[in-house]
Amino acid sequence: MREDVEAFLEELPILCVAHDTLSVDMIQRAVHLGWGNGLPMADALILQAFLDEGVSRILTTDHDLAAYEGGPEAEGL
Repeated sequence: MREDVEAFLEELPILCVAHDTLSVDMIQRAVHLGWGNGLPMADALILQAFLDEGVSRILTTDHDLAAYEGGPEAEGL
């Protein structure tokens, strides 16, 4: 199990873009996104990061993200 986690962490930079910090601007946009769409703040931060990166499709088990209709196509798993 530990080897699987370590292997995943090694591949993570190849699989996605990781941001070390959140900007005030990004957080403010996420707050407006969450407030305007009834999203929990954690979901709004994740969704705003997707929008900032130009993600076009999201596969998720999160029903709030799957129900969002204003940006990337979200498909519930």
